[in-house]
Amino acid sequence: MPAAEEAGDLSLVADVKGNLGFVMAHSGRWNEAAKWVAESRELLNAIGHTVNACLTALNLSEMLMKQRRFQESEDVLDDVLRSLRAANYQEGVSRAEMQLGRILVEHGEYDRAEAMLSRVIDAFNERAQPLAALEATVNRAYGARERGDPTEAIDMLQAALAEAGPEAEGLRPAVSCELGPALAAVGRSEDALEEIELGMRIAQAHHMAYEDALLAMAQAEVNAIRGLQADRQKIRAASETLAALGVVT
Repeated sequence: MPAAEEAGDLSLVADVKGNLGFVMAHSGRWNEAAKWVAESRELLNAIGHTVNACLTALNLSEMLMKQRRFQESEDVLDDVLRSLRAANYQEGVSRAEMQLGRILVEHGEYDRAEAMLSRVIDAFNERAQPLAALEATVNRAYGARERGDPTEAIDMLQAALAEAGPEAEGLRPAVSCELGPALAAVGRSEDALEEIELGMRIAQAHHMAYEDALLAMAQAEVNAIRGLQADRQKIRAASETLAALGVVT
């Protein structure tokens, strides 16, 4: 990177910083990742690469959202959406609204979230992007669970999984984070544990520490419903993982 900076190749510097952010994120160093991604976005904007800057910013907003820094994430998304709509880059708009819909659920704005995420899922399906549609369905299912309709959450997730097919394995831990608790909520605790354990196996195989920790917490909640004692060591390890990732509790 120093050579690129000396040569004044800001596009290359931005790419390198974005790649560093990607590496940091996948090694569980989210706060450092956010710094590199933010710097990459700033450079891309400075040289007029607005759409690339927006797509980079979506990585930042997603990390902030997972850290439960919702207002910061929403601020990034508002800026991104203005630019992407001005550029008429509809796929980018859908990806930004997919995240914003999740934040609306966190704010308790269930009707707005449902309308937005339904529209996003339809757009992804129209573009023949079943994996993106599944990812958005995870957020929509979260909204269904939060407003007290776990059956709807189960139905939409199972339908989206079937549509996505075997290529959805990488998204399965995120799906399990919603599908497991939804199954438990309708009294299907054994199915819930099977789903959670499946998600955990895939998360561990792909080094997805965030999802693995969330699933460990969900597993403890389902076991509590069944009257089983919680694995305190596993819960403590999950809490430590989330704290290390900068998740606000």
